Amino acid sequence: MAYVVIIASAVMVGEAEKDLKKLLSKAKKFYKDAYVKEVKVYTGCIH
Repeated sequence: MAYVVIIASAVMVGEAEKDLKKLLSKAKKFYKDAYVKEVKVYTGCIH
């Protein structure tokens, strides 16, 4: 069985990128194969 754990969501620019790297370091203590992945997410029609 596999699980997907999302720890953070942010635009990876400037300070947010540094914060995500810190969170990744902490996450790797519990989830050895944790990683950061940048993807576009379709949020539907928001008008």
